[in-house]
Amino acid sequence: MREHTPRVLALRAPSERLPSGCGACAARRPSLCPLRARLRPSAPRMRLAVPGCAAMAGALRKTTGLVGLAVAENPHERLRILYAKILGVLQNIPKDAAYRKYTEQIVNQRLNLVQTETDVQKLQDKLNSGQIEEVIVQAENELSLSRKMLQWKPWEPLVEEPPSNQWRWPI
Repeated sequence: MREHTPRVLALRAPSERLPSGCGACAARRPSLCPLRARLRPSAPRMRLAVPGCAAMAGALRKTTGLVGLAVAENPHERLRILYAKILGVLQNIPKDAAYRKYTEQIVNQRLNLVQTETDVQKLQDKLNSGQIEEVIVQAENELSLSRKMLQWKPWEPLVEEPPSNQWRWPI
């Protein structure tokens, strides 16, 4: 965890300067920053409406901010399970199928990140796919798609030949 290095916020006068949050908090949300609370709990005109020191995000995060998407309690475990299931389904698809090659590559990269990175915030940043809960939804959707691809068998040849002018426009 990073050392708590506060930024400074000017309130009324230069003599009344307070830290605006910890150095790890990119959103500059001071209300729950432990250092700020210790220094001046009753500072005048201090805005305390928004939660959030990033150092405390895991302990204090109660919502994703996205309607209908709850906070994941064990995101690493959930992602490990989902990625293992996806890889299991992909084992039933022929090795030369494009879907298997590329999906397997992406899932293995993400699984490696999940196994190596223990901090949820850093994992979100490395995956670069939104909040960790959104990544879980993406993995669930990929698992569903991989099962459907196994049923559809798009790697097999077509049952009948397509018409010769199928891709010409206008006819």
